Amino acid sequence: MRIGIISDIHANLIALEDVLNDLDALKVDKILCLGDITTLGPSPVETIELLMEREIDCVLGNHDEFMINPAKIKEYTSARPIINAVDWARNKLSKHHLGFISDCKPTIDVLLPSHVITLCHGSPKNHMHNILHTTSSGRLDKMLFGCKSDVIIAGHTHIQMLRQYNGRYIVNPGSVGLPFKKFTDNAPPEIMIKAEFAIIENYGKKISFTLCHTLLDSEKLHKAAAVSGNPFCKNLIDHYTTKKHYYTGI
Repeated sequence: MRIGIISDIHANLIALEDVLNDLDALKVDKILCLGDITTLGPSPVETIELLMEREIDCVLGNHDEFMINPAKIKEYTSARPIINAVDWARNKLSKHHLGFISDCKPTIDVLLPSHVITLCHGSPKNHMHNILHTTSSGRLDKMLFGCKSDVIIAGHTHIQMLRQYNGRYIVNPGSVGLPFKKFTDNAPPEIMIKAEFAIIENYGKKISFTLCHTLLDSEKLHKAAAVSGNPFCKNLIDHYTTKKHYYTGI
């Protein structure tokens, strides 16, 4: 069994298409998504429709919940550019698209021959939790309390990670649409012009994890941002034009 894991697409259709092409070439048996599908980037409608067309199961990310529960964003940010971008994306989506998001579950469990995998966005308890390689044992114990799975796969931080913790593995596939060079709480993140994903392989008693990335065409990304009406895409245009890898308020 070979499973492709994607996360944090953020309406970057170009990145999603490139990653899906890579996963097709790798002949994965299944693709699963950890959420944050339609906000911040230039192509919310096309992005969600591609996931629907491919019948890719998704967990509910925090930005996905903002689509169906607008008041929830107040628990996450007061940054007006982010709020405006989320509102813009929501107004682009149809009832059919919002229904797809509403059907996303907080977690997905995958039963393999020798392992049980739990997929979530932030943690099994909260899609706004940040699990990092620096997260303390005490905090991590609280985030994982009640989860008995051998493998936990979480996104949200936009940072690829493979961490062994008390005999279990925690995997973060990174971000398809906005991968961070490093995680910062108090400064704008540095964005890399690539798309990240992961491959999970399980044969008999053996399981392996591969963190992958594919380089993206900055000119194509610039053009997509330039024609989008998303107010947040000004940051993307500046980024792809100047090569300054900084956004604010994500």
